[in-house]
Amino acid sequence: MPGETDSEERGRLQRKAYGRAGGLTDAEARRLRELEDARPALMLSTTPPLPARAAEPPTLIDREHVPQGTAATASLGAAVPPGAEAQEPFAGTDGTARPAAEKGSTAEMGGERRRSAWLAVPRRRWGLVAAASALLLAIGVGAGWALFAQRPEVIPLTEEQQQRRLELYEQGEYDPGTLRAVGQDDDALVWYGTREDGRLICVVMDVQEASSDSCEDRDAVGPFGLSTFVMVPDTVDADADPAVASGTSVNVYMMFSTTGEPMVSIQRWTPNLTMVNQFQGDERARATELFEQGFSMGLSLVGYFQDEPVWLGSRFADGDDATSFEQCMIIDAPKERPVCSTTFDLPGAGLFAVVDGVDGGVPVSWTIGVQNTQNQTPFLTITRDSSFTSPSSPGDTVRIESPPGDPIRVEAPPDDPGE
Repeated sequence: MPGETDSEERGRLQRKAYGRAGGLTDAEARRLRELEDARPALMLSTTPPLPARAAEPPTLIDREHVPQGTAATASLGAAVPPGAEAQEPFAGTDGTARPAAEKGSTAEMGGERRRSAWLAVPRRRWGLVAAASALLLAIGVGAGWALFAQRPEVIPLTEEQQQRRLELYEQGEYDPGTLRAVGQDDDALVWYGTREDGRLICVVMDVQEASSDSCEDRDAVGPFGLSTFVMVPDTVDADADPAVASGTSVNVYMMFSTTGEPMVSIQRWTPNLTMVNQFQGDERARATELFEQGFSMGLSLVGYFQDEPVWLGSRFADGDDATSFEQCMIIDAPKERPVCSTTFDLPGAGLFAVVDGVDGGVPVSWTIGVQNTQNQTPFLTITRDSSFTSPSSPGDTVRIESPPGDPIRVEAPPDDPGE
């Protein structure tokens, strides 16, 4: 634009690049990068140059033994900076100059004590310190700008990734112009975006063909930000049992800088058989068995039922979607089939099973469940069904205790009233 300074042009291009539904042409993007790269250099160019160091240290001159008008006196006068007031410097105990009148009074009191002048050495030293401080300040400001200034997207996207962003906009209903790539590690790509006009902030992670996301109200985001994960199965032989296949957990943690910029950390964790070392004795043997059955993504002991363990295990779900992930409750007493779900981590969800048995010779049922606390800690609940009534046969005697404690005999009627 005519008459536009570099600062004004940079601000205009930044608003166009970072604003809602913003975008730049290739030429504008290159121009913005040139202006942003030139900014630290301009700041450093204003730093005053360092004064040249003297070839050799200045010599102390005894002014009392140098006649007035000699070459030594002339060199002393030449050491005074241009424009400075011409006065006779004298180095006192604090390194400051004293006027000549003070020198004379000191000579009368001190007798033969010699006084020497430093040839503007303090001035040069303090000038060097001031110049170095200014240089460090300029470098610090420039480095801070380079580290924390808002920039265009630094992760180049392939055509496939650009298409993926369009799909996320359509599927996730993200606010226009907010979805951008903020982290990448090998095949993992992390997106940041907002929904509902900025009320919700979201993190999305794509790993190969799998994807997961997590959103939170902006005002409710804690100091640890947002996180999500994707389970990626290892490559196995075609003849291998997919339920036993192990894999890698890819986790992303997103926090925010003091200026509100998202910062992500991507971590990978591959489980192995050493995870069963936390158990002892028979429980370790059983944990090893469960690990080999496919519960290699996670295994924990949540409690006991009838003195036998109740486990919570994680594994890949059966089916065509090899990246689906499920959690299962395994009850060892009696040997029940695992109860599994892919929605165990959702609020209010859980795993439940009804187990029939005998307690004191009376048939009874128990409801066993595993749920998560708000902090995602699993806990076990066991509820006994007390509504069971024992059936009676014709001719049986049923003893009912009356309040006084006297037994009352009641004969059960036959099934057929005609009998």
